[in-house]
Amino acid sequence: MEQRLFGTAGIRGDVMTKVTPSFCLEFGKVLARHFGSKGYARIVIGTDARRSGPALSHALMTGVLSCGMDVVRIGQVPTPALAYATHSFGLPGVMVTASHNPPTDNGLKCFECGYEIGREDEIRLEELFFCNAHSSSFAPHGAVIQRDVMPAYAHALRTYVCGLFPDISLHGMTVLLDGGNGVGVRVLQNVLFECGATVISCNSHTSGDFPGRASEPSPDNLSELLHFARHIGPDLIIAQDGDADRIAAYAHNGTPFPEDSIIALFADFYSSPGDTVVLSIDTSLRTDIVVRRKDVSVFRVPLGYLHDGMKMHNPAFAAEPWKHIHVPFGPWIDGIVSALLLSFLLATDPYESLFSSIPSYSFEKRNVNMTSPGQVNELIERLRRELGTRDDVKTIDETSGIRVNFLDDSWILVRPSGTEPKVRCIVEGTTDARFNELSEIIARLVD
Repeated sequence: MEQRLFGTAGIRGDVMTKVTPSFCLEFGKVLARHFGSKGYARIVIGTDARRSGPALSHALMTGVLSCGMDVVRIGQVPTPALAYATHSFGLPGVMVTASHNPPTDNGLKCFECGYEIGREDEIRLEELFFCNAHSSSFAPHGAVIQRDVMPAYAHALRTYVCGLFPDISLHGMTVLLDGGNGVGVRVLQNVLFECGATVISCNSHTSGDFPGRASEPSPDNLSELLHFARHIGPDLIIAQDGDADRIAAYAHNGTPFPEDSIIALFADFYSSPGDTVVLSIDTSLRTDIVVRRKDVSVFRVPLGYLHDGMKMHNPAFAAEPWKHIHVPFGPWIDGIVSALLLSFLLATDPYESLFSSIPSYSFEKRNVNMTSPGQVNELIERLRRELGTRDDVKTIDETSGIRVNFLDDSWILVRPSGTEPKVRCIVEGTTDARFNELSEIIARLVD
């Protein structure tokens, strides 16, 4: 059986049983060996605000240093700022974060020159780790170099969005910002303010215990925020997660911005005729519908591997649900740029017309518990047999699990989870009748 460390979002797990200091010590040695073989002499390390962050980051640094590599330590930062640092310095890096997972979890997300590492690098790191090829070298130990990257990152954010909208100010716009006690709230709050917006912040003090709400900015976790919003009437509501790589957004009236409609909006904004867009396998066809009008091609990749797709297709934009890569700014997922871009787009066009050209369809996600990989494979095979010979099937994509696209732009996806013993099932129908039909197929297959 293949031994895996990496899921769809790096390495994550409980800090008492999986992502422990001893694990990080050994993984630091593996990182030094892997990136040292590529000619690097330094690794950038940052953390989010979790209580376990200092212990894990020090263990990781110790492993790297013991193998003779230097560590560029940038402290407590949003994940996009760590990615920005690796891009600016031309170095690999590791972010100690579990993103929106509970406080009892932590994790490691690896970058190289702004890109999240791809599956090829993950496999090599797993091979080195499981063959115990991580003993310390007899070379002199490395040094720790302190850097503060936040001023440069904040300046880059301001320069970028003001360059996109040179004649637009956010003056007169009120943004309600829920930082979720994460590490991204200060920089987003400051840049919005400097661009002219009035910012009302909540859950803005940094705490890895996430006392204000659970870190994931899901509707269930944002009910108090939306209740508060009804009393103050903001123009835009933004909620961040713990490491600021994703956002949730709501209009002035509390209407949620659908995640796939934001992807379509951003893809349309960035792309020109002849361009390409890279999306994860679990994204709606509404983006395809919007960008096909100007001869833009869409390529889909497994969830968590946008960066592999970027290197293959050189896109104008890349995204998975709630995570966006703003390619002209940098090759990493950046929820702070997403919030700023959305703010400026709303300053140019009201919500009602901003999304008017983007179709909206019935959409459902379902998670189904599985006890073995064999069950997952059996479910995928049953769906292939049932739908594979139908005349109304346009394409079948088996990049990750199985996705069936229909001629009317409806689709079904069944794929194994990369983090849990579950399968993810998604249905989108362009009509109510089609949606109900496809939902019934999924229900029949999983029951």
